[in-house]
This record gives sequence, structure tokens and C-alpha cells, in this order.
Amino acid sequence: MLIEGLGTATIVNGMMRIETLYRNAKGDDVSGPEMLIPVARVAAVAQGLQLLLERAEQAAKSQAAGTELN
Repeated sequence: MLIEGLGTATIVNGMMRIETLYRNAKGDDVSGPEMLIPVARVAAVAQGLQLLLERAEQAAKSQAAGTELN
């Protein structure tokens, strides 16, 4: 699943439904599959995504520093 953005989010029956977006060949944002997260787990999922973001930023910095040395 390719996710390039997030659309609307709703909470129904204890589940958060988050619309995912991707760009089609014309460059338009198009709705993709919904992410379904139990409301009780939204904070844990958000924290996990934050940790992944921090790791990705650190990896990008390390890669850029390595490129500068060559």
C-alpha cells in the first residue's frame, strides 16, 4: 500500500477510520484504502510512527554525511 497523504478521519464504533491518499498518473490526489485503528490503540500507533520518523530522519542525515565524505 502506497500512502502519500491522509484525508479525512472519523471514529465510529470504537474504530478510527483514516482515509489514505496517493497521487495518480495525472498528479491528482486519489483516495486509497482506509486505515482502521482501534481508538484504544491510536496513541500507540502514533507513537510508533513518530519513532519511525525519527529513525528515517537520522538515516537520511547519516546517508547525507556519508555522501559528503566521498
